[in-house]
Amino acid sequence: MKRRCGRGDPQKRGAYQNFGDLYLDFGRQASEGNVTDYRRELSLDSAIGAVSYQLDGVKYLREYFASNPDSVIVMRLTTPGNKGKLDFSV
Repeated sequence: MKRRCGRGDPQKRGAYQNFGDLYLDFGRQASEGNVTDYRRELSLDSAIGAVSYQLDGVKYLREYFASNPDSVIVMRLTTPGNKGKLDFSV
């Protein structure tokens, strides 16, 4: 009956329990009004969410994905073509 109702097996889908909160402080970036080319996207093929934008000529890219079997949520921060431009506090 569980499978017919769409609930499935809890062992296979996992449980939602957060481990904690992680805050990233990007300093002036967070309040900067000079952002261009802002874009959010979600690829259903690769299951990767992304946010990209340009600030002062530097492209910033954040990519996200989650894996239930591996019990992990991953965030990747990059500045494609601009090595050493990431600046934030955790």
